[in-house]
Amino acid sequence: QGKNLIGAFYQPKLVLISLNALNSLSDRELRAGMAEVIKYGMIADGNLFEYIDQHLPLILNRDAEALAHIVARSCEIKADVVAEDEREQGRRAILNFGHT
Repeated sequence: QGKNLIGAFYQPKLVLISLNALNSLSDRELRAGMAEVIKYGMIADGNLFEYIDQHLPLILNRDAEALAHIVARSCEIKADVVAEDEREQGRRAILNFGHT
């Protein structure tokens, strides 16, 4: 209701991600972020969900390869959903599941 009132909708030209930043998170914060990744797997990509299930110990131990995979796929999912519904009037609402 108070979001995006001006209507300035622009997609980024570039997104830079530092996986090293994940090492600064507490275990609790990492698990909270994993809830979002799991949600993306549930709503958009069963293969991602299965990957998480099969690699959870590596992910929670901050294995760089496992983290790179789930972060990259999560970004792809979000970008696809946002590109399809830039003005948040349809499918993009699925990204809000679990948010208050």
